[in-house]
Amino acid sequence: MRIKGFSLTAVSFIVFIVIGFSSKTFGQSSSDVTVQARTSALKDLITSVEGQPKEPIRIFKTKDGYLRFIGAAPSTYFAIAPGTSEKVANEFIGKWRNLFVNESSAVEFQKIRVKTQNGRSYVRYRQMYSGLEVFGAEMIVQVNAGSRVVAVISDIMRDTTALDTGIVSLEPAIDTLTAQEKAVEFLAGQYGQLRFTASAPVLMIFEPLVVGDTGPTQLVW
Repeated sequence: MRIKGFSLTAVSFIVFIVIGFSSKTFGQSSSDVTVQARTSALKDLITSVEGQPKEPIRIFKTKDGYLRFIGAAPSTYFAIAPGTSEKVANEFIGKWRNLFVNESSAVEFQKIRVKTQNGRSYVRYRQMYSGLEVFGAEMIVQVNAGSRVVAVISDIMRDTTALDTGIVSLEPAIDTLTAQEKAVEFLAGQYGQLRFTASAPVLMIFEPLVVGDTGPTQLVW
């Protein structure tokens, strides 16, 4: 969303037009059996570490056991066959993805870019669901100079239950033109002295927990 009439600075707004939502907040819930399975898988991942650790692995998890961060101790790495940074990052996610997100065939991780700095590469991914981007949901896999995975940061939608079960529909209830009109109308109500034009809407999944908020999973423009 762009504002007309500013000569010094271009200002943009992001407006979410909700077009599908769940009547029930699923949050990050999962069964005890699933939590136990993740706990067991995490032990396998920890056991796979190669090298001579001089300190513990750094791990941060959600209440129900999803990984948000895992980092091997200095001079150690996770056991993935060496290759290009992108290749080993892809293989790591493919092998251990259920530690970060519940099992769903609709979830994909799309590479955004690879950044190399000080001998280390950072492979950044965006999360997709059935071809739709999950707003703000990203994962970064850190690969050392020897093409070994040493850390993963994950800030993604972890529980896709509402989408998998169809409680949240992936079919928009309004078209793009209506979405643009509603966005302009909303901002005009907030800033009556300004004029707005809308960029082309993008259909996305909005999971409030990704941005530190609460509420149900929603389909948005």
